[in-house]
Amino acid sequence: MKGLAGEMIGNPFLASECYKTALLLDPRDSLVRQKAIDSLIVLSQYLQAIALCADGKKFATNRASREFFDKELAHCQELSAAIAKDRPCTGPRR
Repeated sequence: MKGLAGEMIGNPFLASECYKTALLLDPRDSLVRQKAIDSLIVLSQYLQAIALCADGKKFATNRASREFFDKELAHCQELSAAIAKDRPCTGPRR
């Protein structure tokens, strides 16, 4: 509920933290996982969202859930690639 409250007040960081905490308590909760992924996408935290999608596929109990997380995973990977493509320097300078 705190994650939803974070969304409603326009605080995606609070929402993502609450959803991630909820996933620690129940990693198989696909609704909370979906909400966590959405809030991480809003924050452009694509690598964390990718990890949650991959875990979601592992925990999925039916084909529809696996397909959902597979599509979300592809979407997050596309977003991450687009960000990396527009940034010529991807690491620290030496």
